[in-house]
Amino acid sequence: MGDRDRGADGAAKAGDAASVESLGMLDLAVETVGSVLERLVSVATTTLPTTSAASAYFVGIPGAEPVAVAGDEVRELDRIQSRSGRGPAVETMHTSRRANVAIASSQASWPEFAESALAKGFTGVLALPLDLSGRTLGVLILYSRLPQAYGRREIETAEALARQAAATIANAATLSAAQNALRDMEDSVATRGVIGQAQGLLMARHGCCGEAAFEMLRRASQVSNRKLHTVAAEIVAEHERGASA
Repeated sequence: MGDRDRGADGAAKAGDAASVESLGMLDLAVETVGSVLERLVSVATTTLPTTSAASAYFVGIPGAEPVAVAGDEVRELDRIQSRSGRGPAVETMHTSRRANVAIASSQASWPEFAESALAKGFTGVLALPLDLSGRTLGVLILYSRLPQAYGRREIETAEALARQAAATIANAATLSAAQNALRDMEDSVATRGVIGQAQGLLMARHGCCGEAAFEMLRRASQVSNRKLHTVAAEIVAEHERGASA
């Protein structure tokens, strides 16, 4: 390999590394599973010369709906795989192994998918698992119109993109869960605070103990079919309006 070829190869590898790194630099405070997948599909189609179109799926993190992102060219292919239960995406999800296949040779195994893909001019497909905590919960599917199959360097880059995307999704999901837990805790603290205030007001108003005041709140909640903290908040608000009058 000459100096020029080595330079070009080095520049290509640096570009691949930068593309992978870009997936790890997304702002997790604003990213969703869907937006990470959109970025993954965009980066894959622009970084990998063999790839003409791509789609990505993520189907199983707690608290999140299944997400699918696909270019217009391959939406039908994704629907065919979903309906038939056959195709590279289905196989990769089930086996957790990549599928690097010449589509013409897959007609016996995936007839519906192969027929439609060939009609659209695609010749090859590379499907890669998106793993989270040792489980395959998604897949990245790359489509090619070139006669040659995906080579080693492109496969390595695609696998690096898939790993980074899965890690970013995991981190975004962890952050989202932590934020939700914090909001729940803050809501719980605020709820206990307003109930305590209402108890104090009822104790002062009726000359009763805290237990009796809480029982008043509980009965009012049942009779009005409203939450306890809603009743408490109304008592506090009524007191504040009277104090400011």
